[in-house]
Amino acid sequence: MLYSNNFKFNSKQLSSVFNEDQIINFEDFDLLMFSSFKNLNDNAIYFIKELNKNSLDLIDKVKQSVIIVPEDYTFKNNSNIIIKSKKPRLDFAKLSNYIYKNCSDKHDNKKYKTDKNHITIASTAIVSNKATIYPNVYIGPNCVIEDGVTIFPNVTILGNVIIKKNSEIGSNSTIGNQGFGGERDNDGKIYMIPHLGGVIIEQNVRIGSNNTIVSGTINPTIVGEQTKFDDHIHFAHNCKTGKSCFVTACAQFSGSITLGDRVWIGPNASLIQGITIGDDSTVGIGAVVTKSVNKNLIVTGNPATELNEFIKNRKILKRIVNENN
Repeated sequence: MLYSNNFKFNSKQLSSVFNEDQIINFEDFDLLMFSSFKNLNDNAIYFIKELNKNSLDLIDKVKQSVIIVPEDYTFKNNSNIIIKSKKPRLDFAKLSNYIYKNCSDKHDNKKYKTDKNHITIASTAIVSNKATIYPNVYIGPNCVIEDGVTIFPNVTILGNVIIKKNSEIGSNSTIGNQGFGGERDNDGKIYMIPHLGGVIIEQNVRIGSNNTIVSGTINPTIVGEQTKFDDHIHFAHNCKTGKSCFVTACAQFSGSITLGDRVWIGPNASLIQGITIGDDSTVGIGAVVTKSVNKNLIVTGNPATELNEFIKNRKILKRIVNENN
């Protein structure tokens, strides 16, 4: 089983997942990672949902890679293997599942050490002797815990997590667990997509109790320097905060959200996937944020709107109600 986006998979094994008539230019080379076209790597696995000039140009920029593409792709002679697919994201999920279950992580030699305080640390983890680790903590493969870090009881830190200097992890939190994303085939079977990007927690961060900080899919989920999380926060895959943010109790982040610097997120706020909250903005208590927010704004309500607009709409609604009574 994999803990990080770092493996060795020979391309000839593709026939274990795909029909041979799907595979074009069936060459023999090793694949080393999953990647996205935002971060190009050779010897990697990609998928493209829609063909356009930009995606076609990107295909020609990588070498000895596997690229899952829509069926109408016209093959050009290059060093890549092309997988033609009716549903590229579904076939990416199938392939990533196969690799996740059948490839061993080079950082996981399945050796762990547990001390008298029930602290379990993988032999491939690096834990500073200047960190403070309380009882019943698990630290998995390929983790790095730096100087001055404090990890309170009953914390689980799964593979491929970096916690930088002087940060604090509250009790009963889980860092680096699998994200929630998958595809359903025509028979109703669901293939969950492995999340192998890990987590980076920058310096002087506070993560409260009962938090979940989820692994990124390909690249890491990041909590920025000096950011403070209250208790009961869910911070999903591929999310990223800037510096010096406050996130208060029970806030919920869907995937791939970006916070700028000095953002404030109020209690019980819920943020939809893929949006950006600009620098110095505030999300009010219980807000349901369904679109990106520019910098220096206050938003509140369901769906969240800019505060002055929210107050204006409340006044209009109140007047309408009074006129009909």
